[in-house]
Amino acid sequence: MKTTAKTMTLADTIYQTQFNRTMVNKTILEYTNVLDIGKAWKVISFDCWLSSGIESMGINANSLLDFRFSLATDDVADPLDYWHSGDNRVIGFKEVAYACSEDYYKPLSFTGAPTQNLNVETYMKPNHIIQTRLDIAFSGTGSGAIVESNYFDFNYIIHLEEIEITPTESIVYNIKSKGQDLSS
Repeated sequence: MKTTAKTMTLADTIYQTQFNRTMVNKTILEYTNVLDIGKAWKVISFDCWLSSGIESMGINANSLLDFRFSLATDDVADPLDYWHSGDNRVIGFKEVAYACSEDYYKPLSFTGAPTQNLNVETYMKPNHIIQTRLDIAFSGTGSGAIVESNYFDFNYIIHLEEIEITPTESIVYNIKSKGQDLSS
């Protein structure tokens, strides 16, 4: 395995995701060229953040919001497993927490910062290779019934580094990217 010094960036906005649902996934990279099995990618960085403002999410009281994102190399049958590090297919995890203030609706006390990012945690498996597919899975939860039937939009940006692999490495990484739970 060696780097080609080429990079690729995947970036988009995902719209209208409903709060308090199980992880939903979307394929963001598909590469199927059977004549080029020596091409693969490694995630260099992985960022996600809220795109919606609190007014568009219908939040009118103090709320805590939690967003979970994960990267996977194949379908994961159980949505809960997108947050399970023992599954070979899931290679990255990110959790972002926000505090939303009702002060936004009180113009005299408006500070200009109705949404405060409280915490961001990112975990990436160190030895992952993406050869054919990359999915992003996501969910959002919030405190109280305020966000129960509301929607959020989020942005993501993922930087990938292209690498060259041998045919033998290609076989191993292909099996690993479709492998099952390591803990069983």
